[in-house]
Amino acid sequence: MYRGVNGELIMKRWKKSALKRKNYMLQVDPNIYPHQWCDAYFVHDFYLKAIERPATEGIEYDFTQGRERRSHPNVCLLPYINLEGLMDEPARFLSLLYNRTRYSPQDWAPHDNLPLGKQFELGALETFYNRSCIIMHGEEYGKLIEWHKEKAHGWNYIGFPRGILILQAQQRLLRFLRKVVDQVLVGTNGNWAPGQINAIAKAFEHGFGKVNETSSAVEFASPYLNQPFSTPPVFDIQALLSIAQSRLNMHEDHLWLLQTDPAYTRRYISHSWESILEEVLKVQDVHLKFKNVIHSDEPLPEPYERALASLEALLNHQIEYRSKYIKRLLPFRPGFHQNFKFTNFSRLQSMAVLPVRLDKAPSLPEVFFKDELDCCLRTLAGDNVDPVKAWIPNATPQHNHATLFAVLDEHLTQCRREGRKEEVARLDEVLYSEFSDLAAIHQMLDMVGLHRPHCAQRGLEGIGISETSKGWRYINKHFFAQDSLRGGKVGPDGRWHDTEYNPMKEAGSQKIAAEQRLAKLMNEFLATPKPTSSRIRQEWLDQDASQRAALSQLWAGARDRHRQTLQRLDFDENDIVSDLKVLSADSHPDYIISLRNERDEIRAKIVQRTRKHQMVNEQMVALNLEVHIPDIKPKFEFKEVKAKTKTRSVANPPPIPVGIPQSQSLSEAAQELPTQIQVSVSKSALAIFHSMFPSRSSEEASQKSVKWDSFVLAMAEPELGFVARHSAGGSAVQFEPNERSKWFWEGKIVFHKPHPVPVIDPVMLSSMGKRLRKWFGWDNETFLLKGKN
Repeated sequence: MYRGVNGELIMKRWKKSALKRKNYMLQVDPNIYPHQWCDAYFVHDFYLKAIERPATEGIEYDFTQGRERRSHPNVCLLPYINLEGLMDEPARFLSLLYNRTRYSPQDWAPHDNLPLGKQFELGALETFYNRSCIIMHGEEYGKLIEWHKEKAHGWNYIGFPRGILILQAQQRLLRFLRKVVDQVLVGTNGNWAPGQINAIAKAFEHGFGKVNETSSAVEFASPYLNQPFSTPPVFDIQALLSIAQSRLNMHEDHLWLLQTDPAYTRRYISHSWESILEEVLKVQDVHLKFKNVIHSDEPLPEPYERALASLEALLNHQIEYRSKYIKRLLPFRPGFHQNFKFTNFSRLQSMAVLPVRLDKAPSLPEVFFKDELDCCLRTLAGDNVDPVKAWIPNATPQHNHATLFAVLDEHLTQCRREGRKEEVARLDEVLYSEFSDLAAIHQMLDMVGLHRPHCAQRGLEGIGISETSKGWRYINKHFFAQDSLRGGKVGPDGRWHDTEYNPMKEAGSQKIAAEQRLAKLMNEFLATPKPTSSRIRQEWLDQDASQRAALSQLWAGARDRHRQTLQRLDFDENDIVSDLKVLSADSHPDYIISLRNERDEIRAKIVQRTRKHQMVNEQMVALNLEVHIPDIKPKFEFKEVKAKTKTRSVANPPPIPVGIPQSQSLSEAAQELPTQIQVSVSKSALAIFHSMFPSRSSEEASQKSVKWDSFVLAMAEPELGFVARHSAGGSAVQFEPNERSKWFWEGKIVFHKPHPVPVIDPVMLSSMGKRLRKWFGWDNETFLLKGKN
């Protein structure tokens, strides 16, 4: 009733001021927990007391973390109900009110169970024993029933001590929401205007939106980072596919641009999502076969449970692998290297670099209050197992990664608001991109964990042997163990050896020689002059051909190197061909034809301009006028034109390597889309899109930078209708056409928001245009000026 009838009044009063919001909540609950991220405060206080506690106090029989938390039962049950978080961001309470009254308690039960795991195991909450279970789904939700082992392990039923805590949390939350609304509506006379109906629903029907403080651009917050304030999270195969497919597309486009766009390659001097997508597709196929026999109150069919367990184990492996990579990368990044001392160790013919923290690695609770960014990144990249519980099977993880990513996002947002640019810049573009992928995988893993009934967990040993999909083939053949960033120790022979078993390891001399060859090719590419001046000149064409030839040589070397690695690990030819396909965009016939067409158009423009100047010159001579016309004759004959470069030019393309199937071309990717779609946009948006899609005959490539907010606004133009939404933690933002867009149901595209400065540079703007052309068929003629058509 409150949300529907008084929506506009509630929103108006709640948004009035932070002080008003604080008073409303304190009147309802004078003991409401004051701080956001309560767990950090609890752990910090616990360790502080452990250090400062006088020895004269004698033996303490209950010196546990649970004891420190028992005086705050509400925040242990509902960690997002705190004064700081709800007071600073008014949309949180309103979104909470909207979604909790829109969905039933049973819809929220899987989510409400998540924050209880750690508190339950620490003994932070008062519990009561009962040998029965509580039903957590369907029309009998909340009903007491006899213990059933299989259904309890599948989370359809929950043991009474844990289940009653979920019901308590839901009851306390709804009571809190109602009492706060009562306080907000004090003094109303009951005469509600029709326009007030569903005002909150209208504001939050598309999600938890964040309006930029310096512009009108709206980006919807990630549901993963704002789970309590979004719709209840559920297991959704289509959402899993969407995450995996959009990430795979983004990384494949990155490789494609690295091979075909020299400017893009110069800017970037990935881990594949293909195996994850394949595993999700396998789950979808098995689900379709058994969908009529999958019921929430019955055991899962064995093939479907095995497919889910395989996906879950693969995601856990990817998290472990990427976390180790970030952990080893972190000390060498500019924003964090000052915390480390680097020591070089030489043993015989081998050498290692050991980063050691200067602050002697203080505890994370202590770091949180001294360097919140460092604490977040170290925790996200660290092991998520409590050392005390390492021996317990399926123990509750030490940290909730969704909360950690939310802490990181909140910290960066606050720093931008306060103008702390140096702090924001510490998380550089490389790290932000890595954490963005890590967040997406955690989001997928959490979604798989919401499946009811839940599948039995299995480790790599129990799954890897029986699974044959690509991801498991790479794990079983130890492909990921070949990582160059590995831990090492000095062996009895005085040489450095890997701390972890690395079968089929490459000989050191071969590795050094192979990497030196790639380094030589990279240096040759970087030494090639960049094209300068006008594009409508033969000199520009020659320079462009030279840099593209050098880039092709570099990627030919990369293909040879990757083939050698796969052959050494005994991969079959099908896997080798599949991998090399992604690394062969520069030799694709469609790309070569497109490049030739572009060069031919530029040559034609040169001919046209030359003849025009010659005609002017002849007319001047005929009038007996002395003129000085610059010599702009082309440096080629207009017959069979060949670029005058000593290196192999792309104008004479190299043969396509044997055995490499051709990847989907740019034109093929857009072939199924409707052609000649045009939209009218504002003048500012038109300028942005013309910079992204310059005509081939343009004098020079665009050197215009664009603010991220301006790009978001341009994509949201009414006839385009692309909604920006943070897909998970990190810099990734997905753009998805709404139901009114002419590209509705054509999929979504993910771009990385520039960091630390939210400005898209010319090279990135051009690459984003190429990706939009590839997936949606956009070009310079797609956009018209509004009102001029």
